[in-house]
Amino acid sequence: MKHQQVSVDYWAMCKAIIMYGGLTVMGWIMMRLFNTVFTLPRRMRAQQDHIQNTLAELQFSYPESDSLSVGSVNMNTQNTRQ
Repeated sequence: MKHQQVSVDYWAMCKAIIMYGGLTVMGWIMMRLFNTVFTLPRRMRAQQDHIQNTLAELQFSYPESDSLSVGSVNMNTQNTRQ
């Protein structure tokens, strides 16, 4: 068997690395987008429920007193008279 010369095509190798790297990044982005599309509505609904529960607890813990609401009504009537 004769000795053979092996030449490395660096340009083709770099193109392949860039292409496969780009495909990998795009595949990762697509998986993240699919994951977001299916999980984001559930997370937002859970967050909205949590906010509503927190507001209900705060309203229960700190009910409005009649003096505050009367004072705000008086202030509103004074502002409209001016």
